[in-house]
Amino acid sequence: MKAIFGVSLIISAGLIAPALAQGDVSAENFAQVCIAQTNLPGSACTCLGETAVKQLAPAVQPYTLALIAGELAVADTLASALSLEDKAAAGFFLASTPGLCAG
Repeated sequence: MKAIFGVSLIISAGLIAPALAQGDVSAENFAQVCIAQTNLPGSACTCLGETAVKQLAPAVQPYTLALIAGELAVADTLASALSLEDKAAAGFFLASTPGLCAG
């Protein structure tokens, strides 16, 4: 993901670490990381964040946020506690939602 998003992982680590440490991922966390890590406009990132907290199960949200942030080591750790279906839900979300929100 780092190659896709092209932003330093140091920036993303500062954005997601507090949310992951507290286990409290919000739509705002998703939007902030989206803005920092993608070329999507702010409105699309807001949509992505709102959609994430509505559609993804709470256990899947930190994993998905870590993937968007490019924090693959964190994502790998979180993935170990998820089912295959949960990981697939995150993948489907990442494949479909940015386009829907940007469109």
